[in-house]
Parts: sequence; C-alpha cells; structure tokens
Amino acid sequence: GTVRFLGQLSFLEGDYDASLPLLEECLALERELGSVQRVAEALGFLGRIAEAAGRTADAHTLYRESLATFAEAGNPAGADDVLRRLLAMDPVAGNEPTTRRR
Repeated sequence: GTVRFLGQLSFLEGDYDASLPLLEECLALERELGSVQRVAEALGFLGRIAEAAGRTADAHTLYRESLATFAEAGNPAGADDVLRRLLAMDPVAGNEPTTRRR
C-alpha cells in the first residue's frame, strides 16, 4: 500500500534514512496480514537498502530471507531477481563458472 510506495520512493530518491522505517513498517504489516508474497518483496527491498547503505552482512541476510519467502510464495521470478542481486554482491558465492574467471 501507501507505506510501501513511500518507502520505495524515498529509496529511489536516495533517502535511505526515510525509506528504512517505512519499509520496516510495511514488512511488519504484511507479516501481520499473512501476505507471503508481499513479505518477500519487502525483505528484498530492505536488502536493497542495506546494500546501498554498505551494510553487506545485513543485505545478505535479508536477500536470503527474501529468497526463502519467495520460494514459499511459489514465485520463482521474484526469487530470480533477488538471487541476481545477491550474486552481484558476491558472485563467487553462487559457484557459477562464469564468475570465476581470472
């Protein structure tokens, strides 16, 4: 809803301090409502905020939770997007032969 939109808009404007509490509120609301798909989306966006803020460990944790939640929701397309972001942060973690070129 509106909270998620405002959080995403703040992120896109580069205002991570404003976007973080809005998207954390969104995550809490979606968990309360039981919307697995929306929870996965919120976790992925929180991962993007953590990544942009340089909080790599937090981003990894959030992306991995988002991946698991997208799988639970039966949404492979959403999981693929999050996996691409995770691998972009640490391509070796994916054990992809193309990422090991030297």
